[in-house]
Amino acid sequence: MASATANDDIVAEIPTYIRVYKNGTVERPRQTPFVPPSLHDPQTGVSSKDVVISDNPSISARLYLPKSTHQKLPILVYFHGGGFFFESAFSRLYHNYFTSFVSRVNVVVVSVEYRLAPEHYLPAAYDDCWDALKWVARCSTKVPNDEPWLNHGDFDRIFIGGDSAGGNIVHNIAMRAGVEDLPGGIRILGAIYVHPYFYSSKPIGSEPVSGHEQSLPYLVWDFVYPSAPGGIDNPMVNPLAPGAPSLAGLGCCKILVCVASKDSIRDRGVWFYEGVIAMDVTELNSQRRPFSIKLWPPSQNTRQMLVERMSNNLTAKSIFTQKYGVLNKEEAEENARRIEDMAFVTANLHYEKEPDGDGGSAVQLYAKECSKLLLDVLKRGPSNKDNIEKVTSNSVTASRESVFDISKGKRAFIEAEEAQELLKPLKEPGNSFTKICFSNRSFGVGAAQVAQPILTSVKDQLKEVDLSDFIAGRSEEEALDVMNIFSAALEGSSLKYLNLSDNALGEKGVRAFGALLKSQTCLEELYLMNDGISEEAAQAVCELIPSTEKLRVLHFHNNMTGDEGALAIAEVVKRSPLLENFRCSSTRIGSEGGVALCDSLGNCAHLKKLDLQDNMFDVNGAISLSKALTKHAELREINLGYLNLEDEGAIAIVNALKDSAPHLEILEMSGNEITVEAAPAIASCVAAKQFLMKLNLSENELKDEGAIEVSKAIEGLVHLKEIDLSSNKIRRAGARQLAQTVVQKADFKLLNIDGNFISDEGIDEVKDMFKKFPDMLGPLAENDPDGVDDDDDDEEGERDEQGSGDELEPKMKNLEVS
Repeated sequence: MASATANDDIVAEIPTYIRVYKNGTVERPRQTPFVPPSLHDPQTGVSSKDVVISDNPSISARLYLPKSTHQKLPILVYFHGGGFFFESAFSRLYHNYFTSFVSRVNVVVVSVEYRLAPEHYLPAAYDDCWDALKWVARCSTKVPNDEPWLNHGDFDRIFIGGDSAGGNIVHNIAMRAGVEDLPGGIRILGAIYVHPYFYSSKPIGSEPVSGHEQSLPYLVWDFVYPSAPGGIDNPMVNPLAPGAPSLAGLGCCKILVCVASKDSIRDRGVWFYEGVIAMDVTELNSQRRPFSIKLWPPSQNTRQMLVERMSNNLTAKSIFTQKYGVLNKEEAEENARRIEDMAFVTANLHYEKEPDGDGGSAVQLYAKECSKLLLDVLKRGPSNKDNIEKVTSNSVTASRESVFDISKGKRAFIEAEEAQELLKPLKEPGNSFTKICFSNRSFGVGAAQVAQPILTSVKDQLKEVDLSDFIAGRSEEEALDVMNIFSAALEGSSLKYLNLSDNALGEKGVRAFGALLKSQTCLEELYLMNDGISEEAAQAVCELIPSTEKLRVLHFHNNMTGDEGALAIAEVVKRSPLLENFRCSSTRIGSEGGVALCDSLGNCAHLKKLDLQDNMFDVNGAISLSKALTKHAELREINLGYLNLEDEGAIAIVNALKDSAPHLEILEMSGNEITVEAAPAIASCVAAKQFLMKLNLSENELKDEGAIEVSKAIEGLVHLKEIDLSSNKIRRAGARQLAQTVVQKADFKLLNIDGNFISDEGIDEVKDMFKKFPDMLGPLAENDPDGVDDDDDDEEGERDEQGSGDELEPKMKNLEVS
């Protein structure tokens, strides 16, 4: 990748993901390094190789073959993720994953390398992946076929799969297979959607209501398919859009939809799944393409696996076994079997009485019953009883406890009737609850109206309120009504802790809580994370929280604040002289907002924890931050990863830290394009931090020279427990010096030097140093012994690595840290 000069104008950008310059240069900061295939992986025995599918257009793939090929194996055609504009089938991420995956699952994998935007806008990727699938299908028509490795595949068991953008491709390929035939009459047996990328013009679930058009998924679609008919409601990204082809046209027999619990588009996967199971089954052509999703009953293997997992939980060290005692192996196995049997019977009766088609509710009940009974056994501890007593569960118990928490278990929608029962303990006379947690329960208007008088009756005794994630899945109108009701009920309370995270507030949501926010004068902790806080919403926060003199904790992670919104948050920070813990990470703040925010931090002399990672402060923001850091004598933790600091910014910050924060324990500056030029300043700062416990400089370009500087700096740090210098283009000499330094430390826990360019001999040398303490050395699976440094000229690239190490020896011996 050619690097752009400082004078090149950016013509298109998705901050921290991709930049397109006027001169045609494209930068992909998050692209993981490419790695070559291996005809025999030494750890798994899996073989991999690259094949060309088409020269024009350019389509290729990496094939994976397991060690055991004595019988015909299923074929998985896989499409990688990366928003259609980065990542690769040849990247270290996917290569390592499939090397492990294939060894465990015993399948043939065809991982497709398709063309990316913006060099090739959609629908190029869809066409490439369809052509790749047709290539696989054509191999079924020839014996032997054009690709010998596919001779090991069973063409009656072809699956397609993909993650994120790749999951989106899976859907579009499956839809295309419903109307176009594949060569050889091949059919897709199953489609695997792994947290698929879908979106629409209308937010759903926990997605931000305000600023929806500025959300990352929206921006990605506009970037990769600017000419898409219908824009974000094109059926390729919104399969449930009005006029979209019926999902009954999916050209596969089965689908599996997986969602990631912390993925910002997790609700889209559920939305799509519900759209599939809700379709009119009479539309399906059962003769040509039968379609089914069946989750119940579980297989015997699944049931046995669950028994084994529960048995392990009953014998492993945990907070419960430490408190109540550990069961012996025999007793644990007996209890685990009984728990599983009881849970299965309960769930199966439910399924027989109320069949729900796919058995999804039965699976949920099965898991719930297992968890409930397992917890009961854990709390009872070792026992000689032959029977497990059935436990009746209450969501909460009215007692003299101070915490009322209904957040445990699976997310549920709460309406008026449920609220009456659920909130009974709060109505008990003389209750002593000072904290309430309603997180993970979605309140409707009826439930909120039930809660209002109850909360009003106890608000004077409350000190902590957690309303995070309590309106998920509600319409905007209903969600705003619920927030207004709760706000009015709690207005005038004297809270020390308030959590409104995960509610997709936007400006309307913030203002819905206006009565509550304005009435607070003693607030010490405020959490507004993952709330879709836009510029306007941030200004509303600033306006509605007039009193922050006592504020100690302010967490503002993962919002859409931007520079203008950062100016408003800066005003809140400026009014918070007692602030100790400030988190404003992943908020899309650029240089201007970064400068304002950092200037305001100069007023916070008591700051102990600071997290600003994953923004775009660049050098100007770094210089402003360096000035503020001179006033933070009490700082203990600082996370400045992925701020685009570069050498100049990094040097300014570490120079400031060197003379301040004498008790610093954690320093993180990963992903900042820091080179060996900044290494002396970093080393000098690190050497001065005698209480440092963790140092993270991963994903920079410190190379051997920088690694050696850092090694010398940490020699005298007796409290150091973890150091991360992964992905820094370090070779044998730097790795050896780091290993020699940390292996001698008595309480050291982990050295991470993965993802570097260490030779095989160097890896063996490092492992030998840690042979008595193997847990102290992190994994090295992503190391690339043949890695090439783009900055090296041809002469340097041809030097023998041992020679390079020899030249560094004098530096290692004579290096001093000032």
